[in-house]
Amino acid sequence: MLSLADDRSERDGLNPVVLRVLLVDEDLDQAAAFRDALRRAYAERAELVHFVRCVDAREALVRDDASGVDVAFVGCRGAELALGLVRVVRARHPLLPLVVLVDVPAGPGAQAAIDDADIAALHAGADDSLNREALDAGTLARVTRYALERAKSNRRLLESEQRYRALFEAHPLPLWLYEPGSLRIVDVNPAAVEKYGWSREELQGMTLRDLRDPAEIPALESALADPDAIRQGGPWRHRTRSGEEIMVYTFGRPVEIDGRKLRLVAPVDRTGEYRAVEALRQANELLERRVAARTEQLEASERRYRTLAELAPQVVWSADTDGRLTYLNRAWYAMVGGAPPDWLGLGWFAAVHPDDLEDVRKSFFEARAGARSMQGKRRIRAREGGWRTTLYYAAPVPGPDGRIDQWIGVDTDITELERNRELIEQANADLEAFSYAVSHDLRAPLHVIQGFSEALLNGEVGSVDDKACEYLGRVVANTQKMGQLIQDILRLSRVTREPLDCSDFDMMVLAREAMAGAQARYPGRELAFEAPGSHWVRADRRLLGIVLDNLFDNALKFSARRAVARIGFAARALPHGVSEFEVRDNGVGLPAPWRDPSFGSFQRLHSGTEFPGNGIGLATVARIVRRHGGRLEADGAPDGGASFRFTLAAPEGA
Repeated sequence: MLSLADDRSERDGLNPVVLRVLLVDEDLDQAAAFRDALRRAYAERAELVHFVRCVDAREALVRDDASGVDVAFVGCRGAELALGLVRVVRARHPLLPLVVLVDVPAGPGAQAAIDDADIAALHAGADDSLNREALDAGTLARVTRYALERAKSNRRLLESEQRYRALFEAHPLPLWLYEPGSLRIVDVNPAAVEKYGWSREELQGMTLRDLRDPAEIPALESALADPDAIRQGGPWRHRTRSGEEIMVYTFGRPVEIDGRKLRLVAPVDRTGEYRAVEALRQANELLERRVAARTEQLEASERRYRTLAELAPQVVWSADTDGRLTYLNRAWYAMVGGAPPDWLGLGWFAAVHPDDLEDVRKSFFEARAGARSMQGKRRIRAREGGWRTTLYYAAPVPGPDGRIDQWIGVDTDITELERNRELIEQANADLEAFSYAVSHDLRAPLHVIQGFSEALLNGEVGSVDDKACEYLGRVVANTQKMGQLIQDILRLSRVTREPLDCSDFDMMVLAREAMAGAQARYPGRELAFEAPGSHWVRADRRLLGIVLDNLFDNALKFSARRAVARIGFAARALPHGVSEFEVRDNGVGLPAPWRDPSFGSFQRLHSGTEFPGNGIGLATVARIVRRHGGRLEADGAPDGGASFRFTLAAPEGA
């Protein structure tokens, strides 16, 4: 690689930071004189690479790219050898500045010899020649500057020709060059070949007359009389190789290429345009009428859609492709509150229950990726503070390009349906349980009554002695059991049927009253009961009294094995007006298999031999809590006490 130094910022300028010079000179004395003149001309701003043998220089310049050389001076022994080297280097490096060193002694005819040497150097491809006899710092600087300037001009010319050729070949419109006067086509680009159907060689053998309608040739020759004019005109009728006639506009201007004066023409095919003008004119009026009618239809459709959306009892909304709401109807604001433009954009996120938001977002992104509809359930915070459950359904609306333009969706409030469904399901379950009770639990006491009654009537016992008294005692016991069971079932049934009678009261006061009543059923029991503070709610006081009575009765019953029954009742406020209550005891706890109970009828925590009961109490509690929009949960471990928690939702309008 011929590299004298690193690239410099002014590498291609006329005044490089460091001038990089290549010298080919087999005369060492002359080379020393050249180096001295170079030093005096450029001081420390020049670097020199010297090849003593022309053959070595030839091999190096053919092999390497000479990117590190600014100018080369060639001075081989023998003019032909030097000129031969110049030809080789010029072919390899067309833009490298080259100067031939010649030896012309002073004397008569010296100037003519110098002129001949200049001409020979230029013909070989050099930019200049320099007579060693006249070598000094000033002459060397002048010749160097001239060579650099000429190389720079050559570079610009070459780049311009390359750009022209690249543009000419790649231009999407047909282009051709022709000679003024003869109108002979000199060159065409690929677009012209494709448009007209002839090959490049065939077109280069034709004239512009060959492409025209014979009737237009006189007008053509008249229009092209001035070869230096820049003009455009048309329409002209051109013919293609297939015989098709096309209508074109032409744009032409004079150009000079390699010293030849030519004209460059770009014909633009407007056949389709001219053929369509009349059709467009005829269709324009019809189109305008249709557009006006369609616009009115669209506006009417939009008005109908908005009116329908505003009147719909469901929430109707639209959103962009990123889920930002652009429209909400009045049903949304009636449910959630606020007024337009509240909740638009991404503000609606704040109204969705935190536990549902991620599922809603996931459903939207999956539907958007698959360009399909989406549906699901979500809870929306109501303006009163509670939660409304909605069933949402949304579908993408494609735009003119087929891609999703927006989303249209509907949210249907199914809160009451959900509550009613749960009540119906529970009622069905209770009905099944009641049927079972009638067929099993109620039948057994009746069989006992029937058996002992028949024994008495048949005289199998005789007089009422001690044995008869025992039978009668069993009859009475089973009758009482049947009565209690029937009473509990009826109570459970009434809890479902009776409407709620809500009022404001202090839950802690009710708890203390309920515990007093429950404790009376367990005389002699030592009790430590805590129900501190005050907590007001709005609910059905009588039904919540039944809830607390059942929970406190269970706590006293299942802590019977403890010397002191320790029972606590606590309350706390949750967000959005929800209240949570807890009853905890130090009793026998919950059995290990008893997990996530459904609190159905006749579901017992312990066997009847361990603790009395019929499994109706907790079912009644769960039913009442659900009717108040809450839930019942239980927690505990064997012999570790039990905890029952229930919530009460904020009533509507609170």
